[in-house]
Parts: sequence; C-alpha cells; structure tokens
Amino acid sequence: MVDSFCFKLKRSKKAIAAVSNWLPCFLLLLLGACQGCGGSGGATEKLVPVSGMIQLDGRPSAGVGLSFMPAPGTKAVGGCWGVTDAEGKFKVIHLSNKEGIPPGKYHVLFSRKVKPDGTPLGANESPTMTQSQESIAKMYSDPAKVGLHNLADIPEKGTTNLDFKISSASLKKK
Repeated sequence: MVDSFCFKLKRSKKAIAAVSNWLPCFLLLLLGACQGCGGSGGATEKLVPVSGMIQLDGRPSAGVGLSFMPAPGTKAVGGCWGVTDAEGKFKVIHLSNKEGIPPGKYHVLFSRKVKPDGTPLGANESPTMTQSQESIAKMYSDPAKVGLHNLADIPEKGTTNLDFKISSASLKKK
C-alpha cells in the first residue's frame, strides 16, 4: 500500500511539473484571447496602422512573431500581433483580424521557433512534436524581461517604421 502511494505521488509530481511548463503561456494566451486589444462590450476601439521591419542579428528575418503587451498607462488589454515576411517586414493585426492597434505604449515580445537542426518551424508543424527551440534571445522573448529595449510608443496616427534590431539566442544541440 505504501509502494502504491509513493508511485502515485511520483506520477503526480511529474504531471504537475509538465503542467507548470506550459501553464503560464496558456494563461497569457487565454487572457489575450478573452480580453482582446481594447475595451469591453460592443465598443470599437480606434485602431491605427502599424508596420515595420525586424532585423535578427543584423539581417531581415522571416517568421519572427511579435506580440504586443500594453505598458502601464495604456488602456488596451492585449491581443495584437504580427509575423515577419521573407523581407523581415510585418503589419500589426488586432484580435478582431483588422489591421492596426490602439495608440499607446507597448512591450513587444518576439518569437521564432526552430527545429533542432536550425531550420524554421513549418506552418503546419507542432513546436512540441518537432522539439523546436526559441531562437530569439530571452531579453526579447521572455515576458519577465520586458524593458526599454522592447518598448514601442504607437502614436495617434500610427507608424510605418516600427523597426527593431534583435539578437538570436545561443541554441544548444539536443
């Protein structure tokens, strides 16, 4: 009976550890999905066009995802994003699938998953199934490390030159 209890305890610790790895990301995504990029109810918030370019290690980079988290004092809640094209250019998309974002200050987080061999993750490939890794340095990809280095001030009229120069992470071979 004691052995059975110990086995169940070990198994539950593994389950808790597995859940603790993905739970913070899931909750952050859920918050963004539930709240949108602005107010509540049927009110439509003013969206301004925003576009720019990402340079990863000094070169334009395709497949870099951006997500915008409102900084203190900005009324928007979150849920705006973008993805770079082959030339490293992006447009910001609101949760409503309209182009734009409410004006204000945002911390921008970046992500680009790559497979263990260094190739980018395909559109229909699972990060978990391919054992992909984050290729962007933590100072740009980790929500706990936001600061002035990833702060964007979106003016009332929007902007077409929201450019970022970011660096890649040193990837460990598995």
